[in-house]
Amino acid sequence: MNVLLVGSSSLAHALRERIAQREGVTLVDDDSGIAPEVVVAAEVHGGSVCATLQRAAADYPAATLLGAALTMSASEIAATVKTSQFVGFALLPPLNHRVELMAAPQSSAAAMQRAEDFWRALDLEPVAIGDSVAGVMPRVVCTLINEAAYALQERVASEEDIDLAMQLGTNWPRGPLTWANLIGLEEVDRILRALQRIEGERYAPSRVVSGLARRLEGFHER
Repeated sequence: MNVLLVGSSSLAHALRERIAQREGVTLVDDDSGIAPEVVVAAEVHGGSVCATLQRAAADYPAATLLGAALTMSASEIAATVKTSQFVGFALLPPLNHRVELMAAPQSSAAAMQRAEDFWRALDLEPVAIGDSVAGVMPRVVCTLINEAAYALQERVASEEDIDLAMQLGTNWPRGPLTWANLIGLEEVDRILRALQRIEGERYAPSRVVSGLARRLEGFHER
């Protein structure tokens, strides 16, 4: 399976690493002369996803187009891309064993099947969910990161103690602030702002998250 992966986000980096480890899946680029069967727009910024998939729809009309629905819903992206070949997805690094798929109103059954085949080739089990911004796991994770950042902002505990408490209390492999670093604070901030736009102030990013995102910094780095 030939795949064109577009993006510079932490998610794009994680997907490139996963593809490199899998047999039967090959990364191609626009200059290779090989038409991709699947195009993946793995940016967090919705405008970048739309621009990538618009170009791909024109250049590779037979390809299945997969776009990260992290700051825009699949329907919003599809309204720009305008093809039945598009399927949205929600996923954050580090990759686990699941990926959330979102069909847009015009997504064909064939596109959904090809999307499922692609993700299974990466050893990620696709789970169909309703169309939304950020899906389930990314929404929950970013909300928990934000709550942890509010606790830090309000001097409830140190960064290290917040992460340790969440690891011990939830049996997570890492704390929320460490997880935020793996995702990237700029990307967490974008997802929260997109949710705030749609769902209201309960998703407003904390000053700590926004400040680190603006400075391109992370937790545990000061």
